[in-house]
Amino acid sequence: MAGTLQRTRAGWELTNHANFLRYLSAIAAGSAESKLVRREGVVAAVAPRASGRSIFNGVAYEEGAALEAVLDELRDIYREAGVHAWSVWVPELDRGTADFLGARGHKHDGTPRAMFCELDAIPEMSSEIEVSRGASWKQVCGINDAAWGYSEGTYESGMGRRRDSGWRGYVLKHAGFPAAALATAIEGEDCCVYLVGTVPEARGRGLAGALLQRALLDARERGARTSTMQSSAMGAGVYRRLGYRDLGGLELWEQRTASPAG
Repeated sequence: MAGTLQRTRAGWELTNHANFLRYLSAIAAGSAESKLVRREGVVAAVAPRASGRSIFNGVAYEEGAALEAVLDELRDIYREAGVHAWSVWVPELDRGTADFLGARGHKHDGTPRAMFCELDAIPEMSSEIEVSRGASWKQVCGINDAAWGYSEGTYESGMGRRRDSGWRGYVLKHAGFPAAALATAIEGEDCCVYLVGTVPEARGRGLAGALLQRALLDARERGARTSTMQSSAMGAGVYRRLGYRDLGGLELWEQRTASPAG
């Protein structure tokens, strides 16, 4: 990874792109109602049980022309599934696609960061912290609901109740209650990190960083060599301090229509 980064034509770094496809696949496999739509150069997760949350109804593409060719079809698929909020993840380098989506009614809805690190650089922990490995999917999702201000059950609706065997949940307690969570999956030699969240009352104590460090050391023991994630702007500084490199922004371009309830 020390040399020139390899990217898709749209600008996704390849390992981070594979990580995000793993996330979309996990959403699609999480419940009977969800599905994964694949078209040439385009992958979309459709999660009807989280119809108003575009974080679970996401689209990744390899080049702008591929997305443009199927955008109308994707709109029909989401509409027929009852989904009224979905987002295309656009690398910040791809201004043409951002402009195209803006002209088609999508609104810019945030800029998470694509992150990458070499696991050899992760330091050993000076002392063992009490981490719950193999935490339940329900618990990981519940902490993320509280962390991001969603109503109870939102993350479980979006991610589904079924977790495949490749995922591992981590939870760290603070003051006796579960306060921080994340999940990892190994894709090839890469540790994909998802669902990082800390409840508001426990923030500023380094819990997410400590939890992630423990998870990455575990991944290294399991044979992973790198780690990638899509970080919120709020969390990017934490990950940089742990050794992640910022590979650039990933703009969310959301299409939102009125829900059936109005």
